[in-house]
Amino acid sequence: MPVSAVLPCLDRFIITPLCVLPSWYLTIIADCLSMPHLRHLQVTLVSSNAGSEPFSLASLGEKLPLLEYLAVQLDTLGSQSLPEILRSFPSLARRVVEPSANRSSDQSCDTTQLMQSLMDRTICPRLQELEVRSSSALSKSTLKAFLNARAEQEHSYPLQRLRISLREKSDEEQLGYLLSPQVQAYIAQGLDIVIFPPKNSVPSPTPWRGLPRQLVREV
Repeated sequence: MPVSAVLPCLDRFIITPLCVLPSWYLTIIADCLSMPHLRHLQVTLVSSNAGSEPFSLASLGEKLPLLEYLAVQLDTLGSQSLPEILRSFPSLARRVVEPSANRSSDQSCDTTQLMQSLMDRTICPRLQELEVRSSSALSKSTLKAFLNARAEQEHSYPLQRLRISLREKSDEEQLGYLLSPQVQAYIAQGLDIVIFPPKNSVPSPTPWRGLPRQLVREV
């Protein structure tokens, strides 16, 4: 399908949560619109019909070479094509992942798969902020490996901000790794990491941000 509209000055494309669209709508965007200077893309989608392959964002990413901010749901990320999708956004600096609309889908990826893919620094090499909302279970080993790959200061674009909001109360017990000297060292170097408790749990006065820097003995 030929491109029917060119929007050379558009730098933000936002569809609010009040307007939920089917995932195939992204196909129309990819095929019919040219937005060469788009830097901010935020869409709320519902998953594809049962048994159908979720729309791959790769074809859209190839047409958005300057995109820096992407907010989508896990439903739009097929687990088998996840590395391909992420590689199609080389300029991405901030990524926000919303909870899946269809949690029973066996074709959508989870938080662990997303972080494991991002451990390869050739994927989204400029990524500095990651926010995962209503995260599925995340092990300490996965979080540790992700931080080791992304938060080291010798990298050209080290991770600066990590936000994870938990889905289940039981997941909080898996995040004791935040107390480790290694994570506290990252925090002392400037990493802003916050773990939010599940919405149905007893709220804390403030989200967990790690130990105060003056209490960190080992950096």
